[in-house]
Amino acid sequence: MKKLIPLIFLLLIFNSCNKKTETEITLISNSTTWVGYKDFHFEKELILCGVDSVAQIKLTKKLNENDTIYSGIDDSDNRFVYSTRPNEAGYFEIKGKVILQGKEMDFSQNIAILHKAEPVGFNTKNSSDLKVGVENEIKIIIGVPKIYRTLKTNNGQIIETDNKTIIIPERTGTCEIEIDVKLPSDEPIEFSNVIFNVTE
Repeated sequence: MKKLIPLIFLLLIFNSCNKKTETEITLISNSTTWVGYKDFHFEKELILCGVDSVAQIKLTKKLNENDTIYSGIDDSDNRFVYSTRPNEAGYFEIKGKVILQGKEMDFSQNIAILHKAEPVGFNTKNSSDLKVGVENEIKIIIGVPKIYRTLKTNNGQIIETDNKTIIIPERTGTCEIEIDVKLPSDEPIEFSNVIFNVTE
């Protein structure tokens, strides 16, 4: 059912687009306020309704200097994607202009940037250190169900079962664990690596 929600929303948008005349150009997003997280990449889609010809979008106010907006599937598709990696939390507004047949139309979009809770990782026996060459039972807490995430490490092997996560480091020093999350909604989400000390 969760996978149907984005599809239903897109159908509603395209239906509303089809009702527009060519004089009623409208730029639609999936929310009046987008929500993102500080230091985490996100992309959101804007759909231009009421036009049959190719349009362009120029950003005049953005969150960061490196933010981009690009067209969707191909140049004739009037779907655009705003891409950013916010570097501060707060409530912001991006602005731009839709350029169509030599004419310009102003648009704006509100964005709320929240602080993201960092992942927590700990050894169930001694909190922060791992022993090299042995099975260390750890827990990774990120607020996302376990079935939607996978773990990778740069030091040794990770074994995951239904109720345990075991890591066996192969050398002393540090051990970084990378968290990869795939949500049913396909919403991109990133987490910082969890770092352990590895002792003999």
